[in-house]
Amino acid sequence: MLSYISRPSKDPFMYETMTSRLRRFAEQNPNRDAIVYYGLDMKRQSLSRRELLESSESLASQFVQMGVRKGDIIGFCMNNSLNMAIANIAVMFAGGIPFYTGTQLKDGSDIAQKIDMMESKFFIVHANEGDTNWTIVQNILASCKLRLCVIYNGKSRAPLKDMLCLQEIMERPRSRVTLPDIYPEDLLLFFSSSGSTGTPKLIAHTHFNLMNSTAITCKVFGMTENAIYFNDRPISWAVGNLRTMLTMGITRIMVDPQMAFSGQYVQQICRIIQDERCNYVCVPGYIAQDLICSPSLEQNFKAVDVMLYSGERMYKRFGNLIGRFCRILFTWYGTSELGGVTCFSSQNPDDFEDGIIGIPHDGIEIKIVDENGKTVKRGVSGELIVRKMSRFVGYCSLPDLFEKVVDKAGWFRTGDIAHIRDDGNIVMDGRQTEMVSIGMMKFFLWDVEEVLLKCPGVKAAYAVGVPDLRLNQVVCAVIIPITESSVTEEDIKKYCDDNFVEVSTAMGVTIKPRYIIFIDKIPYLHTGKIDRGKISSIARSRLGL
Repeated sequence: MLSYISRPSKDPFMYETMTSRLRRFAEQNPNRDAIVYYGLDMKRQSLSRRELLESSESLASQFVQMGVRKGDIIGFCMNNSLNMAIANIAVMFAGGIPFYTGTQLKDGSDIAQKIDMMESKFFIVHANEGDTNWTIVQNILASCKLRLCVIYNGKSRAPLKDMLCLQEIMERPRSRVTLPDIYPEDLLLFFSSSGSTGTPKLIAHTHFNLMNSTAITCKVFGMTENAIYFNDRPISWAVGNLRTMLTMGITRIMVDPQMAFSGQYVQQICRIIQDERCNYVCVPGYIAQDLICSPSLEQNFKAVDVMLYSGERMYKRFGNLIGRFCRILFTWYGTSELGGVTCFSSQNPDDFEDGIIGIPHDGIEIKIVDENGKTVKRGVSGELIVRKMSRFVGYCSLPDLFEKVVDKAGWFRTGDIAHIRDDGNIVMDGRQTEMVSIGMMKFFLWDVEEVLLKCPGVKAAYAVGVPDLRLNQVVCAVIIPITESSVTEEDIKKYCDDNFVEVSTAMGVTIKPRYIIFIDKIPYLHTGKIDRGKISSIARSRLGL
């Protein structure tokens, strides 16, 4: 039997927009909570459907008055907040297309590059006068080629030229401009990721494809309008985006991503889940690990029916959440290009195995192919490729890349290696690309290496992902010094402190190396290529991981 699986779609497509859905939900049940947010101060803030609609349309009118036109691309670099939610939806009502980014460098050059590439005239950022982001904004304004208007979500006594305060704009009365007509085929947003050559990929989605992909995934989970969904992930990320709320009317409970990522607010998060009576919980690996090690927290999860695990490799030990913190656990696989693809669920912890991702969603075809594109037999590992109707429509500024990853028959090459078991369940074996997965967020390691190579005294630098019990992986810098150099580990640490942010705005994680080791020479494969596997092995051995 060949490694091919298909599941026909049983439901008609939704031919609507995210903005029209919000209007419908606000009309049907205006007082139901749309979004509930908790910051580090644990203060509860909320927006009803009506409040979210009215605030978003009012801000959209101001954006149009300021010069935002349908099709304009608007940059976002913001933490989770109610203002982030309102601004994000307001841009959609104004016909703008959000793209999401976060900085890992203190000079903001990685953001400025994206702004120039997207030819964006507006950039919305979380920044307060005197903090790191405020300095980054100044650098961006000075380096961008086009004139840029920065809208900051924060406080300032004396904003710089070309800077406006988001809160002040939101407090203005609604302008009497006409908002543009939005259609299902219009571009909705760009999800951002890194590129295999260091060039950022901005993944384009329409209202139609993202809404239908979301609806199919929610159906698999049994999520309806009555769901109360805790998800700590950033709005800017595909799994943390507001699309479940906008597509299905689900109440979203969100927090500052640093609360869960830092591991310092475990009890507070559990109390939020209990107080809000969440019946669905997104559970990243680091939260799962915290819960498994904290049996006393089980009492906070009496209302939780379903936990959703995604974004990183499944481990069998997480099956121990079942019966303690939830009734049923779903692990699902997807990509920023496709949305949800497969899912595995069970009420029995023993049914899980490392890497299991289950069976395809409705309306999806999957094949496992060899290096020549030929379908392999069941049980044989190969590249997982996917065909579905509701998928991304391209990469901004990288038209040739789309043709490389989507063939003429519509098959998308995921770059992931998997096999299909005899029972039809798919198991993920690994990745083709060199990436590190830190707390669900994925980064290409050459972004770290590019910065390390500029450090004085460094001849060569490599970054590898090493195991971390909570975050799945963290970065280790492997350094080869210049022969006559006296560069030390402390010098490298100081250099990293000066160049990498401790916490990335919008992403909530950092690629700043946690570990630093020195080696004498570069290991090579017999092909003459650098043996990155050997470098990774050396790092793990030296660190005892």
